[in-house]
Amino acid sequence: MIDIGEVMEQSIKRLLEYDINFSIKHNDILTKLEPFDLLIFDLDNTLYNEYSFLAQSYKQFLKSYELSQEIFSEIYIFMLDLVLLRSDRKKLVQKVNKKFKLNLSIDRLYAVMRDEFHGELKLFSGAENLLKDLQKSSDVYLLTNGNPLQQKIKGKRLNLFSFIDINNFICASDIEPKPSAEGIKYILNHSSCSIQRTAFIGDSEIDKIAAEKLYIKYFDINSLS
Repeated sequence: MIDIGEVMEQSIKRLLEYDINFSIKHNDILTKLEPFDLLIFDLDNTLYNEYSFLAQSYKQFLKSYELSQEIFSEIYIFMLDLVLLRSDRKKLVQKVNKKFKLNLSIDRLYAVMRDEFHGELKLFSGAENLLKDLQKSSDVYLLTNGNPLQQKIKGKRLNLFSFIDINNFICASDIEPKPSAEGIKYILNHSSCSIQRTAFIGDSEIDKIAAEKLYIKYFDINSLS
């Protein structure tokens, strides 16, 4: 008989260990992207595994409360099940409080994710070398949805700003979140590149829609790599 709990935990483990190895097809990707003068990348699940950030944030959040190890583990798995396996982030803390009869604070979670996060994040394998090589012939920008403070703390923990100009790290929420194309327009207005020689690289339908609104070439990172 299959242990549902074990299957769920294995599924979560696979998601947390998910990696896109850019090194394997480094030259092929360069060949596809180098003809473009302007390259706009999404961040979450395009250049790194966002699930890692979420899992570490939830663990850090729960550790700020005095919970027994048993309750801690139950809540942690419950949160990962909702967010990673069911893609359900709405009212997450409220759902935890209801199920476990607690009074955890959403503001405490926000504080962890937007200011106090101290976990370890890493880019997908070979992503740094790829971005550095692309910058030799193209302008490279990042356009990401999400809370600006949260996205920038990810950028710092990923060490992105050691080789990507922080001014090229654009939070779409400061303008208008994707699938709006306003963030892409903002980047185009701040670069000297034409729309015909611009490409967007992302992982989701909202990335694709944003690019298609301006008839910009779109690459799905999973197909590209």
